[in-house]
Amino acid sequence: MLNGIFTLLKLVHLLAGWARDKGLMNQGAQLEIAKSLKAISDRAGIAREIEIETAKMTPDEILRDLEANKEFRD
Repeated sequence: MLNGIFTLLKLVHLLAGWARDKGLMNQGAQLEIAKSLKAISDRAGIAREIEIETAKMTPDEILRDLEANKEFRD
């Protein structure tokens, strides 16, 4: 799943570069897109870290961790 996210981010980055080169995007829009891509990339990195840590846990440990952090939902 994360590979798909990174592929999508690369595609968006290429499209933004193309739009910038064609003069279709002003500097403010370029800055907003850059900020958004960075935020998405940062969140994807965090998601990957969580995935790695969760893979090391048993199902019972995961449930206990969710309950301890008040993130468990029925």
